[in-house]
Amino acid sequence: MLISLKADDLMPWGKYEGLSLRCVYKIDPDYYNNFICAPDTGYLISAATQKIIENDLPQKEYSEISYSTRKGNRQELKADDILGKGPFYGKTLLVVYLKNESYYRFLYENRYYISKDTFEELHNFKYPEVQKQIVEVNNSDKVEQSENITKKPSSSKQFSNSTKKSVKVEEKSTSALQNQENLYNSLSPSQKQMVDEIYAQLKSYDSGINFVSRKYLIGFRHDEVEGEKNPYWFRVKRSSSPGKIEFIMRDTPESSDKSPIEINSRNIKEIQRRIDLLFAKEGSYIESIRQQILSKHKFDDYKNAHIQNTELYPHQIAGVRLAQKYNKFAFFYDTGTGKTIMSLEIIADKQKKENARFLIIAPKPLIKNGWLDDWRKHYPYLKIMPLSNNITKEDIISLYNWWNEMDGVKAYLDPEAKYGTKKIEIIKNELIGRADHFIINLQQIIKPSKSQDLLKKINVNGLIVDESTTIKNHESKSFKRVRVIAKSKDIKYVYLLSGKPAPNTTVEYYGQMSIVAPELFNMSFDKFVSTYYKAENKYGKYSFKNGATKEAVSKMVSERSITVSKEQCISLPPRHFKEIKVEMEDFAMMDYAKVLHNVIAYLFDLDGNKVYVRNQAFLAKMMKLREMATGFYIDDCSNTHKMSENKLSALVDLVKSIGNNQIIIWCNFVYEIECIKERLEGLGYSIATAYRKTKKLDDNIQNFKNNRVQIMIANPQTLKYGVTFINCRYAIYNSLSYSYDDYYQSRDRIYRIGQKHECIYYHMISCDTIDEDIYYCLKNKQNNVVMFERLIKSAARQKHKIESDIIDKSLEKYKQNNKIIDIDDVENECARMIKERNAV
Repeated sequence: MLISLKADDLMPWGKYEGLSLRCVYKIDPDYYNNFICAPDTGYLISAATQKIIENDLPQKEYSEISYSTRKGNRQELKADDILGKGPFYGKTLLVVYLKNESYYRFLYENRYYISKDTFEELHNFKYPEVQKQIVEVNNSDKVEQSENITKKPSSSKQFSNSTKKSVKVEEKSTSALQNQENLYNSLSPSQKQMVDEIYAQLKSYDSGINFVSRKYLIGFRHDEVEGEKNPYWFRVKRSSSPGKIEFIMRDTPESSDKSPIEINSRNIKEIQRRIDLLFAKEGSYIESIRQQILSKHKFDDYKNAHIQNTELYPHQIAGVRLAQKYNKFAFFYDTGTGKTIMSLEIIADKQKKENARFLIIAPKPLIKNGWLDDWRKHYPYLKIMPLSNNITKEDIISLYNWWNEMDGVKAYLDPEAKYGTKKIEIIKNELIGRADHFIINLQQIIKPSKSQDLLKKINVNGLIVDESTTIKNHESKSFKRVRVIAKSKDIKYVYLLSGKPAPNTTVEYYGQMSIVAPELFNMSFDKFVSTYYKAENKYGKYSFKNGATKEAVSKMVSERSITVSKEQCISLPPRHFKEIKVEMEDFAMMDYAKVLHNVIAYLFDLDGNKVYVRNQAFLAKMMKLREMATGFYIDDCSNTHKMSENKLSALVDLVKSIGNNQIIIWCNFVYEIECIKERLEGLGYSIATAYRKTKKLDDNIQNFKNNRVQIMIANPQTLKYGVTFINCRYAIYNSLSYSYDDYYQSRDRIYRIGQKHECIYYHMISCDTIDEDIYYCLKNKQNNVVMFERLIKSAARQKHKIESDIIDKSLEKYKQNNKIIDIDDVENECARMIKERNAV
């Protein structure tokens, strides 16, 4: 239903609240044309009214309103009744009539029943017969129509003093409420201040929020749009506890998923956070950017990129766009999508426009073999000083000569000469003074004193944390140190980078997001968990309480982050996964079966809540099985014993079949790496290693990247983050751990931006061993509970050759009764079921 506006009707809302339509046309014709006259605003301006406005003709003293409404099923409204919804929510019908006659006309014609007596009372109060003058509104003043009325006519005696008093109170601002009966004036000064803060915050988000005072209630509510459901409401009311008040905020009037929260100094930040979250709108913009990435948008509007020798991918440009809009942000771009180059572009852009200086915190292997490589190739003009402890004297001398050449300084150090420690330290300090940006590994600044001294020395205002999953643990020293640095008053920009920010549970978002979105994550970890999650067990596994909490956390995260997978933003060649089955010798399998049965004989709960062991920890026993499946075991005296050659021989045969191509072999044990290295070097292969005993890790990585060695033997933990091996397309997993994060990260070392060839992954699987169970769980993203169950089945089969279906039924019986599983009980139950079957 459209509301008909006349020339001298006053605007009750919007930019020109209190001015007549005639005035709006004169002072801001664009606003008048674009908004007031738009067909979707709900207003109707007749041709006659338009002519009056355009020609500035006088309007009649008052609009001719005839009484023609029927009661029917409509609610009756009297002059001093208060409206429950609409733009005049909380105001009396009299105020509506005095302020905006057109809306009053809409109410009595379409919504409420107004009796003839009430109609005449209102009409006579505003336009008494003794008063025949034209109402004129000054163009430059905001004039209330009620202020144009002269003396109160004698015909309005039926209005009570309280009604006239309420009209005056309604016309006053909320800060000037003087009614001693309302809740607001009964509050303590501190409570009033907090309520005012809440109201001001609401008003800053939406000017249509109303403040309505009652004896028992202060209400805030959004202006209702005709024909639409009211989107949210707020209420302050007395608590059941004397002297206390509560705040309720709900997404819709009918929702009941948000309980009241007491307004006090302890909760005021939480109330403000809830309001921020409700009105949060950044997520929609970020999602629009993500959708543009998915639709392969070119982002051509980003001109004059700072990169050299190559071009940025669209998703990298999108990241720079987001950094231009947000000073604090998390880029959850998949591994291998070029986060390092994107970050260097952000640094270059911020330096050029705002002279920004950044500190980059990255895992140590990434500094020389990721960040510095990309920096030298694509942003050589940036002066980035590496401060990590893997930077050698040679690196410092090379950097000194490079910068001198860049700056036109005629000073040169001979890389072959030997310089003392003091000389190198002097050169290093000189470079620090000349640098614009710095990069360091987290371990170097984990101590508060070191980080404070560093920040004073380098004077940065930006922070980038690469592989922010390293700070996902809110109790770790790493997280606490980064948070302190990020909260420093000098730090303006904070950007996080991670391919898998929460590899285990969404709870892991807390630490990272509390750094880039502190206004939404301004609570303790325990409070965050208790608000949105329920614990599945005592080992840190959580699930959302309901769909609403899941949606809330998702919205909180999406307000300052973007998540993009590799498949969504770049095109890569196919990759293939193959299994190489290896039969271990009979004597080796006999020893494995004995150990397997001994391991599983101890009690444990299948759902992972409790684990009962008699001697060793369960994970230690699983480690023993993994060792034996690889071909060796370590005894209680730390002596290593080889028990099988078959897996190593199968690996050598596979390497030979691949030919002269480069290969990376992933291993989990020191002895395993050393055995493979010895065997392959004996066959003439050039080898580089990357594990905890490797002394020159950076050199080995560079040798493999530059094709100076053919085979890299590595531990996934050592090369977990950021290292790029697109020169290689073959990966062999000689052994596996049950960490999906390690497995996922290691796969992507060869499968990332720049890879031109199909990638092939070989998995060496010892038959009928834990290898099969681990690979099954990794491939299907299953947890350890599934692996425990598979081990029980494997133990029963190997000892007694029991059929799988019998084992399944036996296990199911114990799971239904929530009993602790013992392999002997399972065997007895299986034997009973087999006996019954045979009897039948």
